[in-house]
Amino acid sequence: MAMTPQELAQTLASMAADRRSRADLAEELLRLHRTEQQRIFGLCLDLIEGWAQAAEANDFDLRNEATVRMCQRIVDTLPELPGGRPPLI
Repeated sequence: MAMTPQELAQTLASMAADRRSRADLAEELLRLHRTEQQRIFGLCLDLIEGWAQAAEANDFDLRNEATVRMCQRIVDTLPELPGGRPPLI
């Protein structure tokens, strides 16, 4: 059974709070099939772009300001990709 977006967010937030769990998750994701890595990276890009847009809209506070500002800098340095995303092969 698939998780809802809320369940996934709660799980990731819980894991991200613990440095070891976060490292373990990253290690597992880096071992996934290459196509799955591309899909997950696409989600990461969507999140980064969303946080960057929050910076432009001044839609953040002290709790997430570092994330929003960093994502804005990341987006500013990314080249434009044909189709907007890395290809799924």
